[in-house]
Amino acid sequence: APAVPCTLTIQSAITNPVNGNVPVPGMSAGATVMLNGCIAVPTTLTPDGRSLTVSASGFMMRLEGRGDANDPLGLAGNSILQLVSGPAGTGEIRSRALVSGTGAMPGTTVKVYLLPSTYLGEVPVDAAGTFNGSVDIPPGLAPGTYTLQANALGTSGQTRSLSIGVLMKSSKSVTIPSGRATVRFAKDSAKLTVRAKRELRALAHRIGPSRAHSVVIGYVQRDGTKRDNKELSTARARKAAAFLRSIGMRGVVVAKGRGVDARKPGPRGRRVDVSIVGLPR
Repeated sequence: APAVPCTLTIQSAITNPVNGNVPVPGMSAGATVMLNGCIAVPTTLTPDGRSLTVSASGFMMRLEGRGDANDPLGLAGNSILQLVSGPAGTGEIRSRALVSGTGAMPGTTVKVYLLPSTYLGEVPVDAAGTFNGSVDIPPGLAPGTYTLQANALGTSGQTRSLSIGVLMKSSKSVTIPSGRATVRFAKDSAKLTVRAKRELRALAHRIGPSRAHSVVIGYVQRDGTKRDNKELSTARARKAAAFLRSIGMRGVVVAKGRGVDARKPGPRGRRVDVSIVGLPR
C-alpha cells in the first residue's frame, strides 16, 4: 500500500487514522506513546505517588489528577493516572487534570484532549518553554479507561504529542485509603532507625497523596521500676509524626505517648503504632 503522508497539528486530536502509533481503541491503562513529529520516541516514565512524569529527549510533561475538593487523586497500581468525572447534570466542574512540563515552543499553547475528539482545554507556554496549568474534566463520563492526549509544539516547531491511558472514576467510586504500621526503637532511644523510616515510607506510599488523619502512639519497655516514662514514649511518637510530615503526609497528625504497654512486655514495648485514615474528599 502507498505510504500515507503524516501531517500533524496540535489543533485537533491525533488519532489512529492520523498516526498509526496511537492504537485504534485507545491506550490501555498506564500505557504511553510520545510522538516527536510523526515518529514515536522512547520515553522514561517516572511516578511519584501522586503524578506521572513522562520524559523524552528535549521534552518533559508531568500529569496529575485532582478531585472534587482539589485533592490529588494519586495513582492506581503505582503507575496509572486517575481522573474523576462528576455526576451528569452538575453545573460546576471541579475535577481537573494538571499539566506541566518543559521543552515547548515559547508563546504557544499545549492543547489537551480525551480521545477520540473531546477537547478539554489548553495551557499556555511561557518565554522559557515551560508550562503549568490545568484543564477541567467534564461530568457524566462513564467509569473506565480513557486516552488523555496533550499536544504541544517543540522548540524547533515539530509536534510533540503524549497519549496516555488513564482510569476515569466517578466521584462516588473514589476509595478512602487506610493503613497501619508498627516501628521499633532501640532501648532508651527516640531515634528512628533506617528500618523504621523505611516502614513509615511504605505506609505513606500506600496511603498516597490524600489528606489523612494520622494517629501516632508511642510506648516504652518496662524497665523494672514503676516509672511510666511517658516522656520517652511521647518523644518517640513525635519523632515518627515529624518524619511523616517531612515525607509529605498531609492533613492532621496526632502524636501521643502512652508510656508502658503492659500487653507487650520486653523489647516489643519499645515501639510506635501508627494508624492513618484518608479524609473523605
